[in-house]
Amino acid sequence: MPLGTAIHNIEITLGKGGQLARAAGAVAKLIAKEGKSATLKLPSGEVRLISKNCSATVGQVGNVGVNQKSLGRAGSKRWLGKRPVVRGVVMNPVDHPHGGGEGRAPIGRKKPTTPWGYPALGKRTANASSNMGSNEANLVISKAEVNKALAGRDQETTGFAWWAGNARLINLSGKLLGAHVAHAGLIVFWAGAMNLFEVAHFVPEKPMYEQGLILLPHLATLGWGVGPGGEVIDTFPYFVSGVLHLISSAVLGFGGIYHALLGPETLEESFPFFGYVWKDRNKMTTILDIHLILLGIGAFLLVFKALYFGGVYDTWAPGGGDVRKITNLTLSPSIIFGYLLKSPFGGEGWIVSVDDLEDIIGGHVWLGSICILGGIWHILTKPFAWARRTLVWSGEAYLSYSLAAISVFGFIACCFVWFNNTAYPSEFYGPTGPEASQAQAFTFLVRDQRLGANVGSAQGPTGLGKYLMRSPTGEVIFGGETMRFWDLRAPWLEPLRGPNGLDLSRLKKDIQPWQERRSAEYMTHAPLGSLNSVGGVATEINAVNYVSPRSWLATSHFVLGFFFFVGHLWHAGRARAAAAGFEKGIDRDFEPVLSMTPLN
Repeated sequence: MPLGTAIHNIEITLGKGGQLARAAGAVAKLIAKEGKSATLKLPSGEVRLISKNCSATVGQVGNVGVNQKSLGRAGSKRWLGKRPVVRGVVMNPVDHPHGGGEGRAPIGRKKPTTPWGYPALGKRTANASSNMGSNEANLVISKAEVNKALAGRDQETTGFAWWAGNARLINLSGKLLGAHVAHAGLIVFWAGAMNLFEVAHFVPEKPMYEQGLILLPHLATLGWGVGPGGEVIDTFPYFVSGVLHLISSAVLGFGGIYHALLGPETLEESFPFFGYVWKDRNKMTTILDIHLILLGIGAFLLVFKALYFGGVYDTWAPGGGDVRKITNLTLSPSIIFGYLLKSPFGGEGWIVSVDDLEDIIGGHVWLGSICILGGIWHILTKPFAWARRTLVWSGEAYLSYSLAAISVFGFIACCFVWFNNTAYPSEFYGPTGPEASQAQAFTFLVRDQRLGANVGSAQGPTGLGKYLMRSPTGEVIFGGETMRFWDLRAPWLEPLRGPNGLDLSRLKKDIQPWQERRSAEYMTHAPLGSLNSVGGVATEINAVNYVSPRSWLATSHFVLGFFFFVGHLWHAGRARAAAAGFEKGIDRDFEPVLSMTPLN
């Protein structure tokens, strides 16, 4: 008889006749065979071992709809001796004798209790002295064995349907580890595959930002394969990066498959250090400290690259940018933490306003140190009483905390890639919006000055300066529509400034060819996009048809940050509800997936 066969009228003892699954509509399922026994899943959900030699009838007992009939009056099922559909496990202990246990809304108790704390639900009805032989009681499979047989993949043992994904593995630490490792493998595989894809399509004669690249600009910013002016001189490091990521993804993929299919389902018995219980506050802080230390090590990897391993690309290096080692780190706390105290609005720009590579690398020294020290702190301490009381301690609560953190990171990254041209050099990511606008004013100033225009005194149609004017604070700035971006700082423009803004004598005598070329290139590659994907301002003809990496990365990080925030709200609400003893979301007894054909 093949696995999955529906059967009824099943013998327990050979030759005694059918005893199981005989009522109207009853059906059992053959789910496994091992040795001399077969594993059956009975209509009640119980899983039992039956001898392979016992007989059964294929199919389902007739009169399937008998249980769908509404009896119409409360208590009728009880009078007829039928089991109730509403078991009360999702209720509070004060509302129902069966409420308050580790049912579908776990709140910390191991067994359902009465309102006074005594065990509820009574004793087992199937035991060796009643309807089983003395040896047959051993054939009832325990809950732990059910989890082992079905690996926590079905709704009966987890409370979650297949589409709920990793929620089915909440209490199976080994399987959840497999899911996480496999997920990491998918992420790293994407990075490696996309890396090699970009290398295969890369044209060295064109700027990176014109080719739709989003990974190679990151590698170039780290100083790999580029020279003066951001020119790509060697693509081999990019190829190596892609291959290393693919190899790493294979290792992670095999690890994920092993832990998901072959490894122990729970780690508590085999590897106690890696095992955990979600409500174990001390263990959770241990897991937190491991993550903090790893994040700190990651921050220091950038520091070591900048200090000792070839340096990083500095867009502010003289002559138009170059790769250099950082020799004078900014470690002053007043400078580093001063960024956090800045206003996010106007010319302040919060941490996004950083325009010095020494500050960026110094900030990573501080960040790495804080993360590592925080990790050590959490190793040596236990959660304070206020934290134990205030926080919700469950797997879904930790998920919501993580989603909130990632959401914040997404919004910060969005602002950084859109506005900052130091951490995200314009040579690789394209100009910022203000940079492209100022580049247009500069390009036309250079052109008209060569044609004989007096750029210092020429008036525009409004009476303001056509090429140059004064800002509200008295600085000399570019005239025209770009006056709104007067506080832009860019490496191709700063050499032309004096103590009072743009210096007229420098504009007349000191403009270098590389500044002209770069501004002309940036003028035609604004990161703004119109509806028909023409780069630049929608009304501007001086543009090429391209999508800026800044537009793509800023938009994607904003959208992802937003949806991660929505996910945070959703899971935080569910976690708080579960802690209070009830459940929010789809009703598990009537969710749509129950009417769908099972995946297997």
